[in-house]
Amino acid sequence: MEVVAGNKHHQVLIFVHSRDETRNTACGIRHTSLANDTLGIFLKEDSESREILHQHTEVAKSNDLKDLLPYGVAIHHAEMCIPDLQLVEKLFADGHIKVLVSTATLSWSVNLPYSHTVIIKGTQIYNPEKEACTELGSLDVMQMLRRAYGEGIIITEHSRLQYYFSLMNQQLPIESQFVSKLADHLNAEIVFGTVKNAIEAIEWLGYTYLYIRMVLIYTSVWCAILHFMVYQMMLSQEMFYWWIGELIWFILLPQYWIKTIWSSFSVDVKLKVGAGAGDDGDRRD
Repeated sequence: MEVVAGNKHHQVLIFVHSRDETRNTACGIRHTSLANDTLGIFLKEDSESREILHQHTEVAKSNDLKDLLPYGVAIHHAEMCIPDLQLVEKLFADGHIKVLVSTATLSWSVNLPYSHTVIIKGTQIYNPEKEACTELGSLDVMQMLRRAYGEGIIITEHSRLQYYFSLMNQQLPIESQFVSKLADHLNAEIVFGTVKNAIEAIEWLGYTYLYIRMVLIYTSVWCAILHFMVYQMMLSQEMFYWWIGELIWFILLPQYWIKTIWSSFSVDVKLKVGAGAGDDGDRRD
């Protein structure tokens, strides 16, 4: 609250990680302002914004939004109806909403204007696949902070401070997260007909950012050796693709399978992603 109050009449965008948290945070700001008689921080008594917000409160469908808009505070999350989302985005873009509490999905919106201050409230999010809380991805953090033209504030655990200092100073490279979804995307390319066999699959992989990171990460011994061999003309580009392909099949998560039988082609291909992918019966072209 002190950070929000310190911005006086500047706009503040607060990112949280659940629908309930948007409401709880926004209501907490409103209650604290009422208790401390500091609502003037968000809206002046005679401001034009106050009248505009009161008018739009009547057309809002969300009860939470109806309660918050008169105070210059609003929420934004995916479960709100489209008219309410558009209303919030427009009022924030026009400068009438001073504090907007949103889930992280709004950071990727092309219509969202910049805010003077961006606050990321917590960096732990629940991952249903792992059934545990995990750290926000670096891409998401950077995308949120890019919405600030003034200052960006990250509220996190003390043990994570050095990580975010390094991230802000561009000391940490942006890593590809493509491996976890590689099977899905490759299956999509197979359905579209852009990948018809294993060789084309490896060539397609060569155009991805994952491939670039594999080449550049020298902590991966195999990638370092292969990269060296290609530049020393000891290995053809075709063989390089083949070795990279073998490495990909090895490192992919064992639970992923690519099961595709192409009846429209002259070959019958089944690619298995996992530790046993090297068996002749699991991969053939």
